[in-house]
Amino acid sequence: MNSEIQSLLKSPLAEDRKRGVEMLAQSGDPDTLQILSALHKRERDVEIKQLIVEVGKAVKRQDDARGSFGSMIDDSYGELPDYYDFDDKPKRKSKFYEDDTSWATALMDVGLYGLVTGGAAFIMMMFFIFVLGNIFQEIVNSPTFNPTGDVRMAQIADSLSSLGLSLALFYGVLTAIFSMVFYVIWLGIVHLMATYALSGHGSYPGVLHRAFIPMVTWIIVSFVVGAVGGYVTFSSLANATTLDQIEAANAANGLMSLVNLVMLVGFSFWLSAKIGENYRFGTSKGCVSIILSYVAIFVVACGCIFFFSFVIASVFQAPTLGFIPLFF
Repeated sequence: MNSEIQSLLKSPLAEDRKRGVEMLAQSGDPDTLQILSALHKRERDVEIKQLIVEVGKAVKRQDDARGSFGSMIDDSYGELPDYYDFDDKPKRKSKFYEDDTSWATALMDVGLYGLVTGGAAFIMMMFFIFVLGNIFQEIVNSPTFNPTGDVRMAQIADSLSSLGLSLALFYGVLTAIFSMVFYVIWLGIVHLMATYALSGHGSYPGVLHRAFIPMVTWIIVSFVVGAVGGYVTFSSLANATTLDQIEAANAANGLMSLVNLVMLVGFSFWLSAKIGENYRFGTSKGCVSIILSYVAIFVVACGCIFFFSFVIASVFQAPTLGFIPLFF
């Protein structure tokens, strides 16, 4: 397929796309049926879709071998397999349009995501309890400690040493459950935005699977960078004795914030690319899908706040305003 035909088929004008389909049928390209199959899947104009079907039937009659267009001949508007990456180089078969992600794979990715986030939360809480326990233990062991007057402080130190593992485990499990629920719901909203608002073609298990690596990598890297940055900042401030040392510690903290911002932008671009890959459009539309999902969440959250505020106000103001509450 030459560049002229490719330009016509990509044109926003219906007449150009019709001419492109006709020129493609006469070009003798060995991938004509595959290209037409992909075009039929993506085309929104009913008239052009019918033209593609007619051209495909004509090409098929000239071809003795069974091709990818067979399902279209039997059912002109049936569900068709996709073989051709039309946005990529011509005459090249690609897996870009093939989505064989199963629900088992997607659910396994969701479980692993919860395991990683829960594990990171468990380690973080254990570290926090360890540091906090050492602080309280140093206070209890200090010569100025009064065991009679500071009984509460001693009780806190003992509780942290005995219940630290249980608290960290509970926090890790809670974080894992919450993160999995968030992962499923948020990517479900992304799926709706990508398919309905941006006319993408992709599956929900596919986006659950493709978003797994970027999001897990982000969790791990941000956890490591945050732990190192927090340790450096805390150590610098704890050992700072002069104003210059305090300013240096604050500068290091600001540098870590800048590093986190750069990482966030990079991982957001990576995630946008994976979403665009799943729904057969570019990185830019993948980014738009993410933005639209946040807008949808914000709108729903505002609606819920307004609704519950109205319910509460109606219940408490009913006796004074003289109307029946919305709910009993």
